[in-house]
Amino acid sequence: MFLRREQGLLIEQLRRRSAEIADMYYGGLCSLADEKNPFRLPLAAHAFREVIAHCARLTGESVVFGNSMKSRIKPVREAFQAWKTAAIAADSTATIVGMSDDLRDSLEGFFDWQEQNRPEARKKTALILTQLAGPVPALPSDVVAGEISVWMEVDEYFKLVAHSKHKTKPEEFVNKLFLVEDILLRRLQPRPVSDLDEIDALLAEVDGAK
Repeated sequence: MFLRREQGLLIEQLRRRSAEIADMYYGGLCSLADEKNPFRLPLAAHAFREVIAHCARLTGESVVFGNSMKSRIKPVREAFQAWKTAAIAADSTATIVGMSDDLRDSLEGFFDWQEQNRPEARKKTALILTQLAGPVPALPSDVVAGEISVWMEVDEYFKLVAHSKHKTKPEEFVNKLFLVEDILLRRLQPRPVSDLDEIDALLAEVDGAK
């Protein structure tokens, strides 16, 4: 199986910290390369989603998944089903309108949690990416903010593909994978300080030209 130079380097860097996570990543690459398998993209997506989910272990921290979306949405679904069943039982020909107090409260609780959890997820992502790089010069804040957004977006993308909720194409899939690989390499194998100085100089030139 052909590996890009960057992929070989990433496998080496992952293996230094966790052979298990390196195997997850390599297994995803093997699934992606198996063009005879019509289900290769969901399988590869699952592997890469696992890599992202377990990256905290690369920093020496334990992985805590907390409440899943499934467990949080369960009471919402149950309240909705109870309300719908009661409404239909009262009049099987009626159009179901209105909302029960239980359903309203459950929806409010769920959306409150969702509003609070996404910023929390962003904070956790920022912490993980910072810890992955270790004690090296910090990247520019706009680069860091961009990495966090990309990381969360690709994580969601792999999740949807893995659960067959998004029909993707190999080209799109590979482009998404490149984004994660690039971030991981930047964090696990930081550029020399001299390279970062050159980047700062280029950014200064761009700012001066505005």
